[in-house]
Amino acid sequence: MLRFRSVSKINLHLRILGIMADRRHELATCFQAIDYGDELSFEDSDSLTLTCDDPNLGPQEGNLVWKAATMLRERSGSACGARIHLRKLVPYGAGLGGGSGDAATALVALNRLWNLGWSAQALEELGRALGADVPFLVRGGAAWATGAGDVLSAVPGLSPEVGILVATPTVAVPTAWAYGTWDQLHPEPLPKREGMTNFPALHSQDLLRMEELRGRLVNDFEEVVFPRFPEIQRLRDELVEAGAAAALLSGSGSSVFGLFPSREAPLSPPTDWGERGVRWRWCSPAGGPIEL
Repeated sequence: MLRFRSVSKINLHLRILGIMADRRHELATCFQAIDYGDELSFEDSDSLTLTCDDPNLGPQEGNLVWKAATMLRERSGSACGARIHLRKLVPYGAGLGGGSGDAATALVALNRLWNLGWSAQALEELGRALGADVPFLVRGGAAWATGAGDVLSAVPGLSPEVGILVATPTVAVPTAWAYGTWDQLHPEPLPKREGMTNFPALHSQDLLRMEELRGRLVNDFEEVVFPRFPEIQRLRDELVEAGAAAALLSGSGSSVFGLFPSREAPLSPPTDWGERGVRWRWCSPAGGPIEL
């Protein structure tokens, strides 16, 4: 049996540059993997099955883990099976890529379990068919992503001593709604937009330090998400008030994150976070899926 913890992502930068020929949105974003993930176990079996401790999983055929396993088996020509169990810890619809991280972990773990010998690059390419975040979450670390977020270039990541406080409210932001609302505010043709202007030294250093990101983080989705979901903006503002050097919405939300000098920073979350149902967690920069 193999046991893994998936990783999630935050977006240190997210610009929507336009609409591509295939009608997907063209992005310029900086991904950072964080050690916040679900737990998955993989055991040899004659058949392929998926169970989950969360009753909201729904039919296994609709889950990205199942789709990843099925696709890898078909593309590799393997006749192997596996019993997969998913322990869900990352909130749904939180802008952290939780489901994509699970799919990436399934690709990495089953490549090992089935002795396929596929390279990480081959797994990333396969993951592209499952979702734009999947190739990055196979790789982990940090990456500049273009296209739909699936064309990756390695870049410096956050310094390992940086503490990342991720907070998720009870509301969920439908990704399709976020894109649709942004489109209504920005009808085509869009003016020429530069995706990397806020990261002028992105390729010229080993690590990104927290103080270098002060005032540089941007996420185009904040323009549509905050007016509709003021409780999300309130969370972001509370992180700044608590001393975060920078705070931002992740993806299309609903999670926000703040960057602090360390994960032991002297921060006590607002006393009413529990009453408001806010889920929060200290995180650190991470690589790819973590074997337990």
